[in-house]
Parts: sequence; C-alpha cells; structure tokens
Amino acid sequence: MLTEDQVRNIFFASTPRVGAVLAVDVDYQQFAEKVQRAAAYSYAKAALDAAVSECRTMNGNVADQLAVWAKLELRKLDAYVKD
Repeated sequence: MLTEDQVRNIFFASTPRVGAVLAVDVDYQQFAEKVQRAAAYSYAKAALDAAVSECRTMNGNVADQLAVWAKLELRKLDAYVKD
C-alpha cells in the first residue's frame, strides 16, 4: 500500500486533464485508500480465478473446493473494500 506521503506527492504532482471531472472537498488520502482496496480486490479475484482454472485442468474436485474457498476469501476482501 502507498504511504500517506506517497499519496500526497502523487496528488500534488497531478494536473487536471482537458474535460476532467474535478471534485471539491475530497479527502485524497481516503480516496487513494479506497482505490487501493478496489485494486487489491480486482487483482486477488483475477489471481484466484486463474488458480481455479489451472487447477481444474488437473483435478476437478480440488478445483471445486478451491473455488469455494476463493469465494469465501473474496467475500471477506469485498467487505473490506466497502468500508
């Protein structure tokens, strides 16, 4: 995860693009944390989906159990993302 200093440096190094939607009264640190959580969820889901798919080529029963476990783990991460 990025530190607060890294987020601050990225934020202040950014300049508006043409046609960009600019927000007022946004806590950029909180926004960055939420983006990081959403990205972590997305990466974890892709990795688990790939693992289940690869496992399925070797053993369908193990892949089914892995899929159940992955779904439970993603549900935990999803709850963390929505905080």
